[in-house]
Amino acid sequence: MLRNPSSIPSSISRLAGLIEMDLGKRGLRPGDAYMTASEAARLHGVSTMTASRAMALLADRRVLVRKRKLGTLVGPKAVRRDAPALKFLHLLVYQDYLRTEGLLADGVVNGLHAQLPGTDIQFNFMPAQDSLAYVRELTEQSAARGTIEGMILIRCSLDIHRYIEESGLPAVVYGNAFPDSSLPWVDRDQAAVGRKAAEYLIQRGHRRIVVLMRAIWRLGDNRTFNGLLGACGQAGLAADAIQVRSVPEDNSVIDAVVREILASSDRPTGFVCRSRVLADAVRRIASELGLKSPKDYAIVLCDYYPQKGEKPPYAFARPETDAETQGALMGQMLIQLAAQRPLETHHHVIPIVIEDASSSS
Repeated sequence: MLRNPSSIPSSISRLAGLIEMDLGKRGLRPGDAYMTASEAARLHGVSTMTASRAMALLADRRVLVRKRKLGTLVGPKAVRRDAPALKFLHLLVYQDYLRTEGLLADGVVNGLHAQLPGTDIQFNFMPAQDSLAYVRELTEQSAARGTIEGMILIRCSLDIHRYIEESGLPAVVYGNAFPDSSLPWVDRDQAAVGRKAAEYLIQRGHRRIVVLMRAIWRLGDNRTFNGLLGACGQAGLAADAIQVRSVPEDNSVIDAVVREILASSDRPTGFVCRSRVLADAVRRIASELGLKSPKDYAIVLCDYYPQKGEKPPYAFARPETDAETQGALMGQMLIQLAAQRPLETHHHVIPIVIEDASSSS
């Protein structure tokens, strides 16, 4: 009997997704033998019981078949590599994000390549103005080519979400989809980002906190802020202990806002920064004013996309699932969408931890 999705622990669901990806990587087809639960547990670094529960979930979905004498076999619903191939995959991102915050972690693209080895993956930088017209032209070119092309939406606006949804193209949101959208998505646990960032600061004695956000808030920002407020309320912080600033993506404005906050007589000492641009501004101006971390102030960065060998000099929210696996999850979803198969999991919520700074200044 199929299990009620709401009763399945997220850890079991994620592991089931990883095992299903492993079937594709190995090129296994229905009827082929697969590993035992103990072997899967060793591969993924979990307990045998956890692996067995994930494999039982896949057996419910007929992705695996478990037989007493034959062991575990690949089932008829496993994603097949002979599914219609995506010729192009377009990553839609605004030009401003390239200028101010950089791109995704390299591992995301590597994970996509692993699942879509024959697909041409392209970054498409949308202009701030007339971005919908840009996307419409892109999809019209796709239709004219007569090829199967997919989309990954990164911080795109509501009108672009709706347009892509209506187009019927295989598409996944890297982030939260809008509430009325049927687009699948992969994102970090944004409520946990806010909650754990606040807990990190409060545990270190910071009782006045400022939250620096981008000027335009999206669904994930709301969830982050709500998580932060909840943690502050549980810690007994008064409402006036929390300040919020929504800052345009302009370096001179960012510097002015941060300088005003740090120069005030009752300045906050804890900073939750949505972007690295904001966190770097706090660190730089605090240094100019002679403030020392962690004694005088502390920063937690919410959105951090690490490049190889890089680590910021302040605490940051780190997803427990690495970037390559996140990319592979989106690639697998796109394969299923291109084959017009219903998704077993409509969205993946990635747990996060707060990682300490590698150094202080």
